[in-house]
Amino acid sequence: MLGSIEERVDSQRKECAMRRTFSIVLVIGLAAALAGLAQQPPATSYSDSRAIPAADGPAHDTWY
Repeated sequence: MLGSIEERVDSQRKECAMRRTFSIVLVIGLAAALAGLAQQPPATSYSDSRAIPAADGPAHDTWY
């Protein structure tokens, strides 16, 4: 009887350790993903074709 109780306790410890490891990996992965999103360039850039032409540039119509 003691063997089966010890085996169950050992099994529960292993399961708890696996859950803890999974949680740690998940938190690290989410933190890395958020850090990667924070370093993304803005959605609109200065090379947008609809940008207003400079005041000293040629006065031609480039609006689409």
